[in-house]
Formats: sequence, structure tokens, C-alpha cells
Amino acid sequence: MGQNTEHVFGWVKNLSELVGQFSERRSDGDAMGAEIAQGVVKPEFRGQGIFTQLTEFLMKEGKSRGLAGLFLGTVTSHTFSQRLGMKLGFRHCGFLLGYAPSDVEFKGIAEHVTQRETFELEYQYMVKPSELVLYPPPEHDLFVQRLYKNLDVSVKIAVPEFFRPAFSQSDISIKSSTTVMLPAGYAAIYIHRYGANVVSEVQAQLRQLCLNRLDVITLYVDLRDPLTYHLTPEFEKMGFMVAGILPEAACGEALILQYFNNTPIVPEKIKVHSEMAHKTLDYIRRRYPDRF
Repeated sequence: MGQNTEHVFGWVKNLSELVGQFSERRSDGDAMGAEIAQGVVKPEFRGQGIFTQLTEFLMKEGKSRGLAGLFLGTVTSHTFSQRLGMKLGFRHCGFLLGYAPSDVEFKGIAEHVTQRETFELEYQYMVKPSELVLYPPPEHDLFVQRLYKNLDVSVKIAVPEFFRPAFSQSDISIKSSTTVMLPAGYAAIYIHRYGANVVSEVQAQLRQLCLNRLDVITLYVDLRDPLTYHLTPEFEKMGFMVAGILPEAACGEALILQYFNNTPIVPEKIKVHSEMAHKTLDYIRRRYPDRF
């Protein structure tokens, strides 16, 4: 299994001064999609199009290295970066609710964040796939289909041939991450392969992460696997809630589920720009009125 990889690119003025920097980061070497992260431009050089040019360069570089797509995590304490992402062709696909601590400062942003900072996810394909066959649980199939349509990708919503979970192996492939690459108080769990013990294993990992006082735990499961149809409701019973999709993630075409460990997130404090982002927030609120 690959490791977390990051490539940093800078914009140089007169070959002497670094005025801006972006990184392209993959959560796992097996992921075909990557995040454009940690973008920063010196204040005296802002407003000159450097942010846009760095992003466009990183997109070209990612495509030349065979990436299928790139995504942005844009803050929701304001909508500037969301609007810029849309201008560059990125489209909404979900949220990482409560991703960063409330005391994280974003340079050039005056807004005071009074809860953990939610990131809106915006995705752009470098190479669009042919029709995807996906197995979301029936209660979320229209939601998933709508998000892929927003990314201009055709999907076929399928139903498993088996009525109950049928595991081809007893063991699972699961990876939990709380590395320095993630914000404080945040953890991610990727299920690469289901096994007969998957529910108990996710419960055990969730319990341990909560005991370790992680505030937000995000679970990624593969929508291409028929077992996701059956197992997503089991994860929801644990307290996870569906928050979006992330194409070409480490575990495949990921359905994003999130768990709050005694960490309230008030949706009214989340600022979003696009109509689709508003629809996703409304969907989460209606689906989980007791949690969000």
C-alpha cells in the first residue's frame, strides 16, 4: 500500500523570491485523485492572478503524471475560495464537516471561526471515466447520482444480486489515519476491502478514536463495492452520517461518512456559494436532524 505523498510547487519572481506556494497531496499512493492543498501567496503579491496561475499549473502537472482528478478543500468561514474554485472549473461534491480546529488561522481572512472549520469539497476530473456502476444504499441513491451529475459524469445506480452481505473473504483491509498531515482533532478511516468482521472492526476503531479525544472521524467506503449498499446503514447506526462523495480516493469512488465526538457543528454558521453546496447542506440537515 502506498504512503501519503506530497509535491510542492512555487511561483518565482525574478528567479530570486518565492511569492507563492501550492502543494498537491495524495492521501495514499493508490489514490488516482489528489488534493490541491496549502495554497498561499504573499500579501504584497495578491490580486495579481498568481493563485489562479499556480492552480492551473498544478492541474497540468497532475494530468501529466497520470492523475485522474484533483480536488480542493475550501473553507466555509467565507466563500471567496469556493467561488475561485468554481471559476477554475472545480465543482461541489461534498463536505468535510468540522475538518479543522476553530483556532486555526487563515491568513488574510478576518472572520472569526466559532466552531471547527468545515471544508467544502470541489472536484475536477483530469480524465473523465466512462459510466460508473455504483451501489449506494437506496435512501442515498438520488443524492449520490445528483453529485456525480454535478461533476458531469454518468453513473448507473445498481442493486446487489444478494439480499444480505456476502463476503468473499473473512478479513478486511482498513486503514485509520491521524497523522501530522491531518488537522488536530481529526481522524480518517479508509476501508479498502470489506471482510466479515468489518462492522465490529469499525466500531472498535471508532471507540478508540473517541477515547483518544478525536473530535471528528471521517469514514470512506467504496461506492463501487456492492457491500456498500448493505453496510452503509450499519455505519449510520453507529452515528456516522453521509456528507458527500470523493471520486478516485484511496479506497475508490468514496462515499464520505462523518462522526462527531461530542463536537457540535451548527449548519447555519457554514457559508457556501454554489446552489449544489446549499442542496447538500439541506440534505444532510433533513437526513440527520438529531445530529446536524
